Amino acid sequence: MLYPPAPNVHPCRGLGTAWNPTTVLEVRDLVVERSGAAPLRWEGLALAPGEAVCLHGPSGAGKTTLLRALLGLTEQDVRRQGSVTMLGASWPPAGPDALRRALRTDVTFLPQDGRTALDPMQQLAAWLGAVGAGTPEAVGEALAALGVGGLGGRRPHEVSGGEAQRALLAVALLRRARLLVLDEPTASLDAANCARVVGVLRDACRTRGLALLCATHERGLATALGATTHVLSGGVARAAALPAPPPAAARPEPAGARVLLAAHDVHVSQRGRPVLAGAELALHEAEVVALLGPSGAGKSTLARVLAGLLVPGRGAVVRAADVRGPAVQLVCQDAGASLTPGRTLRGLLAETAVPGFAAEVEAARLGLDPACLARTRAALSAGEQRRAALLRALSVRPRVLILDEPTAGLDDAGAARTLDLLRSLRSAHGLSLLLITHDEELARAHAHRLVRLEEGRTCS
Repeated sequence: MLYPPAPNVHPCRGLGTAWNPTTVLEVRDLVVERSGAAPLRWEGLALAPGEAVCLHGPSGAGKTTLLRALLGLTEQDVRRQGSVTMLGASWPPAGPDALRRALRTDVTFLPQDGRTALDPMQQLAAWLGAVGAGTPEAVGEALAALGVGGLGGRRPHEVSGGEAQRALLAVALLRRARLLVLDEPTASLDAANCARVVGVLRDACRTRGLALLCATHERGLATALGATTHVLSGGVARAAALPAPPPAAARPEPAGARVLLAAHDVHVSQRGRPVLAGAELALHEAEVVALLGPSGAGKSTLARVLAGLLVPGRGAVVRAADVRGPAVQLVCQDAGASLTPGRTLRGLLAETAVPGFAAEVEAARLGLDPACLARTRAALSAGEQRRAALLRALSVRPRVLILDEPTAGLDDAGAARTLDLLRSLRSAHGLSLLLITHDEELARAHAHRLVRLEEGRTCS
């Protein structure tokens, strides 16, 4: 992703205190052993006030596991060895109550999935006031600094993935934490909002001495933050430069002329607020269309309308005569939510797969370890969940595939592998693709046409 110049933003006034210039975090030979998986090791890390470190690695490599183990948030089947020192003391603190207190004060951890971390029953401003211990004025200022100032009265299901991610980040602006640990903080953001978030984080590091540890697949984020990079490869994380990006993709072959799926003058409102206001979109046979737009523009809402999961208040969706029922598949932005908890991926595929679908072969083509077929959602990383949801959608052999942020949370190699597979399926089966993305580089490389959605309307 390209990061344009950040807008003029500032962290909330009155946050943070003057901190002693000592090391905030030290890691020495951290080893994490997981049941049924190869061990992970972090050779060493020293993070001082005002400094940032970005941890890179392929999807499923264990970045989230390392972050959670470092913080002491381990599951019963995870063992941790090595030395972690936080603010001059051994970490984690003794006892779960002490750990919870520390994670509400000195250290803040923000997971990748903003929606699941938010309280679905509370409006964002009320939840932030309780969790961040902030006044209504401070909450409003934190949301405004992140470009979501008008969302305080909404609940999590009424905001986009990128808006939820930024609302969750507001917690960090409301607390007086010395260390902020982030898991894929920009995965669902367009370039302009990435720049805004980077501006807020850099300002907090510079003016308040915030130490920042971030797991990310975004190549440009470390440079934008002025961060040191640590690369997780082969189960070992160490300070290193990022590997070279994959070569650019070739342009897709020409599309057909027949329209398979179209939206005409679609209007959708939520709680009296217009989300779509006359949206138009047509998808031809074997065509790849990229749908672009800022976070909160209504891209996911239009995807649900096209997939038949949401009935518009006005307008119509038209399908070709041979495109019925499961022939149109949607892989949601929150891919993990589409995987039934407690069910293995193999069990879910048994419900949907057409005869002859070779799950192991197709999983391998997606870069998904066949061992993942025996795992439940909880045992899969965010990137693995995304590919598992895609695998299940492909198991019905659809004619139209709608992908909401298909490469969010994936490293360069994983994203390239996924898009290469979709390209081959398109060529072999005439599959039509609608790619909803915030990544304009990806869109221009892989799509026949770009459609933009702003203020509820589409334009090419």
